[in-house]
Amino acid sequence: MDPKLRIKPYAALALPYFDDLRDPNYKLANGSPIPQLFDWLEKEFIANHEIIKDIFPRSEEGEKAECL
Repeated sequence: MDPKLRIKPYAALALPYFDDLRDPNYKLANGSPIPQLFDWLEKEFIANHEIIKDIFPRSEEGEKAECL
């Protein structure tokens, strides 16, 4: 497959496959909370801010949380 046709990593993170990782109540199999996964560097956020808004977890009220 041509690498230029592959899905970009940030776009892949926004897929429903990763919805559990956006759930603030999600736990690992041993009951532990998942580690912080959405700690973006400022340059990452600036370069990818539109897709990061889709990746970032939602608050318990269903609102998108602040990204930075």
